[in-house]
Amino acid sequence: MPINEAITDQWLAHVLSKLGNTHSAVAARLRTALVTGRPGDPCTCPIARYVLARVRAHVPSGPVLVTVTDKVFVDIDAPSGDGYRSVSAAVPEPVTEFITAFDYDDHDEPRLYGDLIEPGFA
Repeated sequence: MPINEAITDQWLAHVLSKLGNTHSAVAARLRTALVTGRPGDPCTCPIARYVLARVRAHVPSGPVLVTVTDKVFVDIDAPSGDGYRSVSAAVPEPVTEFITAFDYDDHDEPRLYGDLIEPGFA
């Protein structure tokens, strides 16, 4: 099976659904995976970086772009000649709740998920 055939819309939906049933469970999964990110950035948020790490298990090299907006998009341009592949999946509600809490945290310090902010990011 060519590398890119492992990455499908269904595979991506499964990866996202396994992140957790609550926003705090999603955060716990990200902590366990040692994933951090930048608030408000659709390509470097913790969800995008988590998905990228899962994609890299199937596509170890070459350009891969993961973007998180109203959906999660994965664009792969495989160096092995397999060509270009784009997949997407809806963002499950617990993941959306995590993203909202991470991006728009208005709590007093410490931030609710401040430990998941990329070190050195201001």
